[in-house]
Formats: sequence, C-alpha cells, structure tokens
Amino acid sequence: MGSGVYRPTWVELTLDTGEQKTALTFVIRKGHVQHAGPMPATRMAEIMGHAAGENGRCRDYLANTLAEMAKLGDRDPLLEEVMTLIDAAQDSGT
Repeated sequence: MGSGVYRPTWVELTLDTGEQKTALTFVIRKGHVQHAGPMPATRMAEIMGHAAGENGRCRDYLANTLAEMAKLGDRDPLLEEVMTLIDAAQDSGT
C-alpha cells in the first residue's frame, strides 16, 4: 500500500443485525500505474503466482483472503480459479 495504488476510505456499513458501523477500506486508484484492470484468470495467476512485496507473497495474501471469505460463507469463483491455477503452476514447477 506504500505505492499509493490504494486510497484509504472510510465507509458506512450496515451489518446483518441492522447495526451501523464505520469501517476503513482501501479503494484502488484506477489511474495508478500499478492498476492493471480486468484480465483473464490465467494472466492473473501468472502475475500473482510470482509477485511478492515487503509484506509477503501475493499467493499467500490470496489464500488468506479466500479462507476469510469462506469463514463468512462467501465465495468468489474467479479468485478460487486463480488460486487453483497458481497452485497448479507451482506444483508443476512453472
């Protein structure tokens, strides 16, 4: 996040209980040089499978995101596909 690609933004949320909360979220800056825009899952897996930064590997961040989503009973089939492609590539040594 030190690159400036994300803009910290406070948002108002309504929980399932109806309770309202304020939360900090990070919104992509679409004009930023690091914003890639939409792309096929295969290309995302290629990039994310090799990407790492000062806070760790992108693959691990994705795995943690999917695990937390699963705890909430939520899924993202595209991200699940990207995770499968990353792991398949790493298992094959590519």
